[in-house]
Amino acid sequence: MKLVMTSFKMPQETSRSRVAGTTVVHFIVTKEGKLHSPSIVKYVHPDIDEEVLRVVNTLPNFAPALEEGN
Repeated sequence: MKLVMTSFKMPQETSRSRVAGTTVVHFIVTKEGKLHSPSIVKYVHPDIDEEVLRVVNTLPNFAPALEEGN
């Protein structure tokens, strides 16, 4: 979350108009820990949503969780 917050840059147009809200992103983490098919589920503003996707696409690979050691 810290990486997302430091990487996100509020688009100028939306910061001037004081657009606010929560963008929700859906994505799949593959067995290799890579993000697959990130998409916006809850929209706020097109410029903000575009920036959110940009930041999500820069996230490093995840360590996939294990279930019962597998």
